[in-house]
Amino acid sequence: MYDFQYIISTLAFSFDVVGAIILTLAGIIILFRIFDAEFISRKRNSHRALRRNFTHHINFALEFFIAGDILRTVIAPDIQSIMKLGAIVAIRVVLGYVLSRESE
Repeated sequence: MYDFQYIISTLAFSFDVVGAIILTLAGIIILFRIFDAEFISRKRNSHRALRRNFTHHINFALEFFIAGDILRTVIAPDIQSIMKLGAIVAIRVVLGYVLSRESE
């Protein structure tokens, strides 16, 4: 039987991988849509919608990264890891807020 730390660290890694996949796929899709808007369909006014869409994907990926960090803190809940988690979550929350305000 697997031990608790192994399961939690695997789940945390899985959340990080999902966040990275979301960011990577969103970036690739947005690049193709920008290429389409600039060179194929000539829709120059669609950049705002593309930017908003990409911002939403970034916020969604940040949620997965935060979940991974929370799970890592469950494994080793010392004061240093809790402070590190607090700083990471605060930075990501501020970043998420700024990105969501920008997309509006």
